[in-house]
Amino acid sequence: AASGGGVALFGSAVDPAAGRAQLSLLGSARIAGNSAATTGGTEVGYGGGVYQAGGNLVIDSPEAVVEENAAAKEGGGLYLTYYSISPYPEGILSLKQGTVQRNTALYWGGGISSREGLLRMSGGLVAENRVLTTEETTASGTFYGGGGISAETATGFGGVGQVELTGGTIRQNSAENCYGGGLFCWGSNDTDTPPLLAG
Repeated sequence: AASGGGVALFGSAVDPAAGRAQLSLLGSARIAGNSAATTGGTEVGYGGGVYQAGGNLVIDSPEAVVEENAAAKEGGGLYLTYYSISPYPEGILSLKQGTVQRNTALYWGGGISSREGLLRMSGGLVAENRVLTTEETTASGTFYGGGGISAETATGFGGVGQVELTGGTIRQNSAENCYGGGLFCWGSNDTDTPPLLAG
């Protein structure tokens, strides 16, 4: 797939009455072995396992797992972003239980990438995910990183990348050639609004 190798979730369209789209991973749900490549569309290489633009995604089972997915650019396991045409544009990912492990991305967020979305982590495990690039920055000086989790605020989307950590474990992730083996929060060169980290 171009983006969202396993699952693509979009927030509701222009009708507020439709409510917010929601996907829950419960029981022994498993998203594994998927990939987001660099061909096939205009938005390519994002979300090897899951591409989420708006809407709610809840992972709430100790047996639920997102593993061994790959993204050619960003968000090896899960990619979370802002959906500007929706009345509920902010994507919300709630990791309550479950595991995000052994996923890879080339540049940002081996496990999870939040590009102007909201990641709430109150439990679960983010482990053994990797960012693979051998470079430290883009040509324009933007840093790469976030072996486990990357959170970004960038011009052109409309939201603020946010991570709320109140529980769970982030361990044994790597970004060997760049920044933030476990967690990397950053703002683009063109925005005045920094990403938010709370917990």
